[in-house]
Amino acid sequence: MHAKREKMRTWFGPEAVVEIEAGFRHRAGLGRFVIPHPPVINWLLRLRLPRDVYERLGRLHEFGHLQSAPVAVLYGLVMTAAAAFRGGLTWWDGLWLALGSHAAWEMMAEAFTIKRAGAAYRQGYANAPLWPRVLFWLLTAGVAAFAWRVVLK
Repeated sequence: MHAKREKMRTWFGPEAVVEIEAGFRHRAGLGRFVIPHPPVINWLLRLRLPRDVYERLGRLHEFGHLQSAPVAVLYGLVMTAAAAFRGGLTWWDGLWLALGSHAAWEMMAEAFTIKRAGAAYRQGYANAPLWPRVLFWLLTAGVAAFAWRVVLK
């Protein structure tokens, strides 16, 4: 099956590109800079959804990453600068800052998905188990919050 390519203009200018393929691969990026990656978070969040709902919400989630990228980068930079200002950073601290920033970015992308999909989000999950979404929000919020211990130490 050929990947479906969709485009969306970002709020900050460049055109976002997303391709969702059957199987375990996505491609997303800005303009010609498109990165293939495994859809680990989409896989968890979309467990047992019908294929069309999985693909629609997966595309929105990827667009959410691209729309929120400047905010996510700024968030990570502010966290890192604040941690560095408070004292030296170890590689372990850097790892937690990177994981925490990425977890926050995943939450931003899913918030975009929920907002953009509207009522279709709830309808898509009508017959799906709740636990994958609960696990996603608990894990990402936990990792993002734990990363702040590096900043506040």
